[in-house]
Amino acid sequence: MAPSHTISYKKHSSLRPDIVIWSTAPKMMILVELTVPWEERIDEANERKRSKYQELADFCREKGFSTWVFPVEVGCRGFPAQSVWKALGVLGKKGKTMKS
Repeated sequence: MAPSHTISYKKHSSLRPDIVIWSTAPKMMILVELTVPWEERIDEANERKRSKYQELADFCREKGFSTWVFPVEVGCRGFPAQSVWKALGVLGKKGKTMKS
């Protein structure tokens, strides 16, 4: 049984994001889903994952959590998409520290 201060989404969804970061005070949740598409299909992969996790994000919001979904893509040849840098920025990595 989950402690009362956490959110149990597993019984409401079969989705399992690669990374879940949450805080109970303030009630915030960040869902990160990594995808490794062909570089030519990065935008398509981002939209597909964003749509896939929308229902789970809505469920978390209904439970009172401010929720963000970050689908991040690293191309199959190693190219990090803009979504990687955006997610790192939101998580507090700035400037030169992003590449370290």
